[in-house]
Amino acid sequence: MKKQSIKSHLKDYSIYQKRWTTINHAFAAALSAADEYNEQSIEEALKILGQDPSGDLTCVYCDKPAETWDHVSSTVSKGEFSGIGHQIGNLVPCCKACNSSKGSKTWTAYIQSCNLDQATKQQKLIMIARYISQGVVNTREIIDEHCSREVTELSAIKSKIYDLMKKADEISTAVRQRVRENKK
Repeated sequence: MKKQSIKSHLKDYSIYQKRWTTINHAFAAALSAADEYNEQSIEEALKILGQDPSGDLTCVYCDKPAETWDHVSSTVSKGEFSGIGHQIGNLVPCCKACNSSKGSKTWTAYIQSCNLDQATKQQKLIMIARYISQGVVNTREIIDEHCSREVTELSAIKSKIYDLMKKADEISTAVRQRVRENKK
């Protein structure tokens, strides 16, 4: 580490600039209707992935021990709810390294980028496509058709939160200015 790296810590903090994406993601993800936990459904789904439901799960991408669950298709896309979220068929066991590396890439693009032989990549592509086809429902159309009033209301609430964050930034700036003036 070099001394210049301290620069990133010597900047005034902006609530809005640092957290607006977090708020936006939260509002988008909140539209996802989660599947109920059902032991039998989960066991059947894991078997499609070639997993032993009673044993330790492995990462569907690299076969190392799984540590988390990856959303095969992102819950949020371009700042909006994608329509696919917290559904059994959209969650796969994954190691933290693959989950982080995949980021916002599509699952097919991520598998193609993995350091695997072509036959293994093809096998994983087929397996995950089969898994997804067993019950992932894109609910975006349902939301657009039946919930436009509620979505508009949520958008207005989100805008108010953004406005409050900006107001908080103005107040924080005034506080920092007074501190600097009186620190001398």
